[in-house]
Amino acid sequence: MNIMMILAHPNRESLNHAAAAVLRNALSLKDYSLNFHDLYEEGFDPLITTEELKDDYEPEGALKQHCDEIRRADAIIIIHPNYRNQPPAILKGWVDRVIRSGVAFRFEGEEGKEGSLVGMLSAGSAIIINTADCPESADAAMGYPLKQFWERDLFSACGVGETIFRTMYGVLFSTEAERRQWLESLPLLVEGL
Repeated sequence: MNIMMILAHPNRESLNHAAAAVLRNALSLKDYSLNFHDLYEEGFDPLITTEELKDDYEPEGALKQHCDEIRRADAIIIIHPNYRNQPPAILKGWVDRVIRSGVAFRFEGEEGKEGSLVGMLSAGSAIIINTADCPESADAAMGYPLKQFWERDLFSACGVGETIFRTMYGVLFSTEAERRQWLESLPLLVEGL
């Protein structure tokens, strides 16, 4: 099984990094191929270019690697903080540049008529692990915007079978015991992959 894991948090001491370490360890106990990318550590360029918007664009270098890996992924894991109900800019740029037309989806239809979106990813599941300083009630009041983005707006449109969304709420004021409990629960998310 091929798994692609993306981490997007600038602080190496963050709960996001700890979550990635726990999951990497859990996955290492299985006979899986893991492609792990820490976007900040790698200096991933989030800026999409005009050339990349063309249908015949062929990515090169690190971008090509990311596109090839997501095409082959049987499961996708993304770990990031909640930045005002959005992914961090570096991760949003990664989405723009990697989960793109010709890689993750395509449009079909007759010229001059309304077309349809066809998902191209073969991943059976995507797991999103998110940290938020706010309480869950604040997120619920807004309709869980990040969950909607990943699940409805992105992965279901790209053909991914199931999206599992897990948020650790109230991180800013959490205790060490709460953080430990959150981390200990994470391996269960990848148990069924």
